[in-house]
Amino acid sequence: MRFVLALTGLALGLGCGGSGWAEYRGRSAASVVSPAEVRLAPVVPRAAQRLGVIAASCESRLAWEAFERRALSDIDCTRDRLSLVIRELAAARGGDVLAAFSCSGRTRIRCTAEVARSRESTTGAPGAAKRAPGPDGVLGNAIQVAFEPAEAARPIPSRPRPAGVRELPALPASHRVLGTLATSCGAECPELAVRDALLLAAARLGFEDVVGVRCLRRAERYRCTAQGAVAESRVHAAR
Repeated sequence: MRFVLALTGLALGLGCGGSGWAEYRGRSAASVVSPAEVRLAPVVPRAAQRLGVIAASCESRLAWEAFERRALSDIDCTRDRLSLVIRELAAARGGDVLAAFSCSGRTRIRCTAEVARSRESTTGAPGAAKRAPGPDGVLGNAIQVAFEPAEAARPIPSRPRPAGVRELPALPASHRVLGTLATSCGAECPELAVRDALLLAAARLGFEDVVGVRCLRRAERYRCTAQGAVAESRVHAAR
């Protein structure tokens, strides 16, 4: 399935290849805030106009196995991701408030929220929704991940986020390569998003470091590759 923005009968594809899905039903207006500036409220405020409703879902396909084309959103299916997806779509449709936001499920997660617009909001706010998108939101369904475990390598515990994953030019003597991974995306993705997706995929697969990162652009498509590594001590601890 793919992320789809359905607006009064018109469907707009926002990515392809993954199990992630999102739908907006309601009215549209000019963007006034960035996704990060969309605020949460328990109910639609009296001083706001209700625009519509958003639902988003994903299903985890995170597994220690070889695969060639798996959407990043299938590897990193979390409530945080769906929250950002909903914020991105709400901001794009002119909303600045999300009301009654809720999520359910574990392996397959579904989140919903009402979208509203403050009556005091003005159109064309400087910088609204202009920040380059990253791999944590809607683009996660467009970014493809490939993974090849090293021979006889065993699975290692997943790491929740990429903050602690290091980019190294060479493999330290204290570490071992446990697999090779790659991320790729078409013209809808900036190069930085594809590179950041490599770190996020590495974290979810359990790697501490990515070694020899390379990013190339061919035929309007970015592709980043690296080896995933962990400390030898962690490999022995996982046995």
